[in-house]
Amino acid sequence: MEKIYCRKIYYPTITSLCFAVTLMFARILFDISYSLIYDILAVCCGFVVAVIFSSLTKLKALCVAMLLFILYFCLFNVPMNAIIITLCGFGIQVLSLHLSNTLKLLIIVLGFLTLAFVAYKSGAMRLTFFLQFVLLWHVLWFILGLVAINILRR
Repeated sequence: MEKIYCRKIYYPTITSLCFAVTLMFARILFDISYSLIYDILAVCCGFVVAVIFSSLTKLKALCVAMLLFILYFCLFNVPMNAIIITLCGFGIQVLSLHLSNTLKLLIIVLGFLTLAFVAYKSGAMRLTFFLQFVLLWHVLWFILGLVAINILRR
């Protein structure tokens, strides 16, 4: 029983971090200057999608995830380059479902170290803020999940 709960917390967090690292790398590589709020909202959607992928079958989860992203794109009038980058991140997120956890963690750690180095060297305040947001967002949800598991076990 405990393994199932850990899987419901651990796997979505790791999968969502792969999505977030992809968004940040694309933002740096293509030197994109749209508002950071679109990436923050995309990370939130990516986390919800990762939870959906851990709860439903892959086909149902894919359909629900696409509907969620279409809703996000329509409600917030997202620019085209942000849509393309979000869809690339979503593709990586789907592909990461088939990777081993060790490989996912390696990608995330190397990605965060590279992004932190680039942010430090270039003095990019927006990227630094985004890195902090992504890290804190996932840490807080992971802690909330662990607290929920402890409450459910009692």
